[in-house]
Amino acid sequence: LPSPWGPERFVYTGCMRSDERSGYEVYPVPSEAGKLQRALDGRAVQVQPWDPTRFRPRQVLQLAPRNRGHVELLEDLQSQRLVVAKVMPISWTRTSHIEFVAAHPAETEMPWRDVCVTRYLSEELGNLHVCELVGLFRRPLAGSEGLGCGRAREEPGAEHLCMVMSHAGNDLFSWLGRTTARGREESARPMALQIFKITQKIHSCGVGHGDLSLENMLLASEEGALRFIDFGAATGRLARGLRGKSTFRAPEMYASSSYDAFLADIFSTGVAIFTLIVGNYPWKSTSPHSCQLFGYFKEHGLMAYLARRRFGRTCALDAGRRIRTRSQEVLPLSSVISPQLSSLLTGLLQVDPASRMSLQDALGHEWFHI
Repeated sequence: LPSPWGPERFVYTGCMRSDERSGYEVYPVPSEAGKLQRALDGRAVQVQPWDPTRFRPRQVLQLAPRNRGHVELLEDLQSQRLVVAKVMPISWTRTSHIEFVAAHPAETEMPWRDVCVTRYLSEELGNLHVCELVGLFRRPLAGSEGLGCGRAREEPGAEHLCMVMSHAGNDLFSWLGRTTARGREESARPMALQIFKITQKIHSCGVGHGDLSLENMLLASEEGALRFIDFGAATGRLARGLRGKSTFRAPEMYASSSYDAFLADIFSTGVAIFTLIVGNYPWKSTSPHSCQLFGYFKEHGLMAYLARRRFGRTCALDAGRRIRTRSQEVLPLSSVISPQLSSLLTGLLQVDPASRMSLQDALGHEWFHI
């Protein structure tokens, strides 16, 4: 039957190849570029009606006050597995990417793009690196009443847009909580290797993530396999505007009208690996004149920063999550981080994107061979 959501659309996609000599990725051929552009435009999607006999609510995992949404854990009775749903009111998402952009012109995290890029990457890379998109559904407000999500602010007859994905476990904050500070560098090495490889795979498909952070890297198994999520800020290689979290943003986002999204992602991987090993963010923001820690790093370089910054007993990673380092010592970071890791971070966190280390060079760095 005809749907007010517009015609059903499907897209077959294809990745571009990597240039192994330079370590940087080359652009896709025109036909592949068109498929990628449809995903970035939020047009490669079919919206389905909600089937209450298929999905059984289990619990609310996280609230998203900014858009009055939440994340649910569901049981998919059709496939007999657990899935996760991003639930967003349609009053916020609107009924298409075009309508969303018109309603929220300053927004860089776009729900329709998140859905389509997740599908694009899932089809191209399989489900080893990103979560599988189970489907996109429209659901009446009544569909979440049993979970106690508090939807009193919605108008009668309101609907939700539900992005249902495979369940991949907790984010990397949970890994931080079960590791000791002194041994974390060695333990983090397999995680760092995956972070580089997955980022490289995503780039090989023409996509810059735009919001790489520990929250968007999930532990999919007890063995530590990672999946990347949240592609709402994704772009092609050329990007404009601020994206992602202030701690992880590459400084060129503030200095240039346009920038290389792949190089910006590489900076974010450096922040992520620093945070994994130290148990604390290196700074709160890379915005000019807003954070003394980043200002000192920018002026004096990483080695001087590590000598000045102290490795403490506890640290607050964000407003609601505290990670204990299980250490009574207060030491300069330069005495805790190995010279090889310092060298790797120096390359990843170059303020000048033209001087920043490539992912290929990062994967071959000596830190992975000590």
